[in-house]
Amino acid sequence: MDHNILINILRNGYSYEVNEEELEPYQVSYPPTRYTMEAARLLQKVLPQLDMCVQRINQLQTELADQVAESVRLRQLLNTPTPNLDEKEFKDA
Repeated sequence: MDHNILINILRNGYSYEVNEEELEPYQVSYPPTRYTMEAARLLQKVLPQLDMCVQRINQLQTELADQVAESVRLRQLLNTPTPNLDEKEFKDA
């Protein structure tokens, strides 16, 4: 759910219409309360910080994935067999 929609619902309340077959349609309303208004205020205060945390976590995940890929690449290089040199070739080198 979009943060702004949630904050708007908490701040202003919401209502909807119920249509049941046996009954006439009727309206259900949930007006805002001091608690929902306070929740909306707190969400507006905290959400920017939460968004920054999410961005930082995404950056760290990317960095970690890059480091793991580099580590795997280096391990593959270290495990690559090298040509065998017999003693004569080694002494001549």
